[in-house]
Amino acid sequence: MSDGILNIAIMGAGGRMGQMLVREVTATEGCHVIGATDREGSPHIGEDAGKDGFSAIPAGKYIATITDSELKSTRDGKGQYLQLTFQVSEGQYARRLVWDRLNLVNKNQQAVDIAKKDLAKICRALGVDGISDSAELHGKPLRIDVKVRPASGDFGESNEIGGYYPAPQACTPGAASPQAATGQPAPPWGQPQGATVGVDSPPF
Repeated sequence: MSDGILNIAIMGAGGRMGQMLVREVTATEGCHVIGATDREGSPHIGEDAGKDGFSAIPAGKYIATITDSELKSTRDGKGQYLQLTFQVSEGQYARRLVWDRLNLVNKNQQAVDIAKKDLAKICRALGVDGISDSAELHGKPLRIDVKVRPASGDFGESNEIGGYYPAPQACTPGAASPQAATGQPAPPWGQPQGATVGVDSPPF
């Protein structure tokens, strides 16, 4: 520790848990990531471990699959957001990850409305008629419009997703997505586990 700053090195930063740690550490006041390692042969070797796990990829449209989803509470504990992990399936940036957050429960109604519309767009892009669990979105190809958010303050450039579209018919996912574990919490829109959520009129 120097000048009140806790310097942290993260092992296995390219994995799901490692990337989560990078994001949490860099978002925590008084903490700084000074180094990151990953397994031999990892595609992330040589990349910069930044605020969103690694440096931003260029803006553009990418074929991707959702490999992970998690319902999280906001920092004040009064809201919930669905964090989605998208993995690029092909091209120069294959296996790179981009994250999106859908504010499904929030005191800001506009944020909730945007999240509902985005989730409906994702479902339509994946050809999903209804879901009872976000895990049903995993492993299916879609095309995402990736934007680059400019650097601000101590944070470098990062990615955000500006649109969701059906993947070309010939496209297949680059790798099979891990199956979701059973016992997932009920969706935040109040549907019981196993209920069907309509895409055109989601009950959010």
